[in-house]
Amino acid sequence: MKTRIISAAVGLVLFVAVLAVSVHIPLVLCIALTALCVLGTYEMLHNTKLLKHPAELISALLSAVVLTLSFCGVLPIGVMNLVPVYFLLQAVLLLVCHKKTDAAGFFAAICVPVMLSFAFSTVMNLFRAENAKLFYFLLLFVFSWGADTGAYFAGTFFGKHKLCPEISPKKTVEGAVGGILSSVLLTVILCTVYHAALSVKIHWLFMIAAAVIFAVVGMIGDLYASQIKRYLGIKDYGTIMPGHGGVMDRFDSVLMISSFFYLYLTWIGVL
Repeated sequence: MKTRIISAAVGLVLFVAVLAVSVHIPLVLCIALTALCVLGTYEMLHNTKLLKHPAELISALLSAVVLTLSFCGVLPIGVMNLVPVYFLLQAVLLLVCHKKTDAAGFFAAICVPVMLSFAFSTVMNLFRAENAKLFYFLLLFVFSWGADTGAYFAGTFFGKHKLCPEISPKKTVEGAVGGILSSVLLTVILCTVYHAALSVKIHWLFMIAAAVIFAVVGMIGDLYASQIKRYLGIKDYGTIMPGHGGVMDRFDSVLMISSFFYLYLTWIGVL
């Protein structure tokens, strides 16, 4: 637990530092998210041994860069133009490298960079939300990391009933409840601070509902990532964060939540 807490503290410091700079230079956050997308793509395609040929991996990593920057609006190239080109490139590589690749690698090489780049770009869109003063951006991490932290401690101290023992043996029903409650509590605190200090209009019913909904969505994201690891026979996607694993181990719930949260905010009319 000590390693996990220290690693989380270091990650939080880096997160705050990047955020502080990005408030004045948004491109910094975009670059950071692009780097995370590349690392996540590498973990899911190389560390899982889904891709066996270097050419396929390099093309996937480069596409993660280009697609993320395009989704974020940094590159003046439409994503609809990039995706067909990338599909064709992977098809050619499949033919050229057919002795060292397979269908699973081919589809993974196409889906992973596109999926991750889109998800990371929605994080950037929440950061850019006009007149929100980072409110929705911070809520995203309350729903994901806040709920995950609450679930971890609730499960550690009170967990008795297994939630999904075949997928993630350490997760418990008590931990899930603790995660939802911590998501609601932290959401109420953040909303109160923003309403009192920065005069941000709060849609209380929608925000509390979101705290419950997206805490659950984040758990689904965490469990699906765990199931993929079980399919592939690995413990963690990477080792970049001691006690936590890799980028995908830490951002699985964030990426599952971000796109749906952006749609939710659009649906209730605040974006």
